[in-house]
Amino acid sequence: MDNKVYDYLQDRLGPGNWGGLGVSEDVINIISGNKEISDMKYGVPVRLKDGTLGSGKGKPKDNYPPVYNRPKYPPVTVTGVVISPTSITATKGGTQIFSATVSGTNVSQDVVWTIVGTVKAGTTVVDGVLTVASDEDSVSLVVRATSVDDSTKYAETASKDYT
Repeated sequence: MDNKVYDYLQDRLGPGNWGGLGVSEDVINIISGNKEISDMKYGVPVRLKDGTLGSGKGKPKDNYPPVYNRPKYPPVTVTGVVISPTSITATKGGTQIFSATVSGTNVSQDVVWTIVGTVKAGTTVVDGVLTVASDEDSVSLVVRATSVDDSTKYAETASKDYT
């Protein structure tokens, strides 16, 4: 998101994410660079007291000043991810189950499972279940669990050599 738009939304709506907002055509035009904030009469979609969503264009009805949508959800802060077990013991043609725990404030326990390294097509990790291809010959196979809330937070198993 453009810093100008981000700063404007921070100023108008307060800190946090604005996932609960309906995005008006004006906001889309700003983000895409087709319109400047100064071109708009009201820069963000507004929820009017009668429950309708203003588009950011024109003047809200008299007696219905805009009530800006504030984030409904508290901020999310991921402090870490732990994967268990920490080593790969699956043999060629075998499977192994992993679990992950995400720590922090208001975090989801959902993670994205991936394999780090070059592996055979039959070697996969889906929902924490590692399946090793019978012809796997990777020098370094690592399973990674990445937080869906913060992709910079992840945990990895120790490397396993299948040569």
